[in-house]
Amino acid sequence: RAAQRVVVDEVGAVQLGDAAEAPARGAAAPRWENVDGRRVEDGRYAAFREALRAEVGIPAERVFTDPVRTFAYGTDASFYRLNPKVVVKVHTEQEVARILPIAWRLQVPVTFRAAGTSLSGQALTDSALLKLSHTGRQWRDFEIHGQGEQITVQPGLIGGEVNKLLAKFYKDNGLRTQYKIGPDPASIESCMIGGIVSNNSSGMCCGVAQNSYHTVQDMRIVFMDGTVLDTADP
Repeated sequence: RAAQRVVVDEVGAVQLGDAAEAPARGAAAPRWENVDGRRVEDGRYAAFREALRAEVGIPAERVFTDPVRTFAYGTDASFYRLNPKVVVKVHTEQEVARILPIAWRLQVPVTFRAAGTSLSGQALTDSALLKLSHTGRQWRDFEIHGQGEQITVQPGLIGGEVNKLLAKFYKDNGLRTQYKIGPDPASIESCMIGGIVSNNSSGMCCGVAQNSYHTVQDMRIVFMDGTVLDTADP
């Protein structure tokens, strides 16, 4: 019986291969390129993980590199696969503002992931994946304004949850009009505000008139240098 080895292809699919097909000893290591399937570990990801620990204070239990969890985060609701080199669960805006300059310095491309319900692979990468930690505590603050016609939410709330919050506000205050958020994607009971906004979600009912683009008034944005812009600031 021929000896076999685990083979991971360019997009992260895992299969058994013939040991005789292993790369020859002394063969040149592949060169890192910012192309799907070619973002190999050339030392930058190890440096990135060390910087997360030393400069940001991210504990080891929120940084994943093992093959099981990187494989799990290597797909979303689409049929695509890209296994990340490292998965980082981020808890706060302040952490994001400190991580992005490190990623820029080390030239580590990052992708954000909220619920991972995308049908087109937007939440996938074979580089560094920053996962919004939705343990029921982080990224879930909200504030309802006026008669419920506006709501400020963090990206970890599920779209359906936001509508339920608005419905409760309507009922508790005996208001004449019950509001909902504009986008109504089919995955509204699973997808999060972070994905709804960043992907300009719409839906069967809202069309383009009430999609994310037309119903978001203000946003807090973290730039690659760590600058935070709040478009609601005067």
